[in-house]
Amino acid sequence: MKTNLQFKKVIITVSAIWLTACGGATQAPAQAPLGQLPTTAPTTLPINPTAVTVATKPAAATAAPAAPAAPALPVGDPLDIIRKAQIASTQRAYRSEVVSESKDGKSTIKGTFVPPGNLHVMTDSNGAQFEMFIVGDKLWTKRDGKVTESPNAKITIAKTLEQYAKDPNSLGIKISDAKFIGPDVVNGAATWVYSLTSTMAEANFKSSGKIWIGVTNGLVLKQESEGEFGGIKSKTTQTVTYDPNLKIEAPTK
Repeated sequence: MKTNLQFKKVIITVSAIWLTACGGATQAPAQAPLGQLPTTAPTTLPINPTAVTVATKPAAATAAPAAPAAPALPVGDPLDIIRKAQIASTQRAYRSEVVSESKDGKSTIKGTFVPPGNLHVMTDSNGAQFEMFIVGDKLWTKRDGKVTESPNAKITIAKTLEQYAKDPNSLGIKISDAKFIGPDVVNGAATWVYSLTSTMAEANFKSSGKIWIGVTNGLVLKQESEGEFGGIKSKTTQTVTYDPNLKIEAPTK
């Protein structure tokens, strides 16, 4: 039972928190637009985006063009924008780091995803380390230096995550209460920040948090959440970087 619970927690983490990885079969625009967003990142961001004014002075006919106005607010349903960003992110190769803290200690999940379905995940939970590799149609796990091939597990995991990317309700995970908060900057990139709530009644899972979506590329750059899984409360932070040159290879036995 404990093993099944841990496996489901990995699925939830990778699916709901880690950008629905392996959902590459769901087609989305390479640069998923988030409504009427600016085409270039602003150099400064307003503290209060709902009350932005740009002062101008009459200019001569030969004067240089005025500086562009502050960025417009994103247009569209917040929940739709979040889903588009999550799905669009699965079309890119990226690295992700998820750090979770609870009364049981601290765990870290570092992973690399290369679409359409290659995946490498390294977990460290209070010193206990575990790795999982998915390359093509094969899956390997690595624990205590020992590599084990699991020929049937990859199909189950890949299909589960692929289905989640198409339909976020497929795992019983419900995203609700999505709201736009305002602008922010993550690693020098302009972002829109949204709040949301995620629940999964079957696993007694619930969390609330924020997601940072790039203004210019429509991709998820950061997520934070505080929630409860199986009666254990935790705080989770995820950061994401994208790199088209990433590769994943089978582990050395």
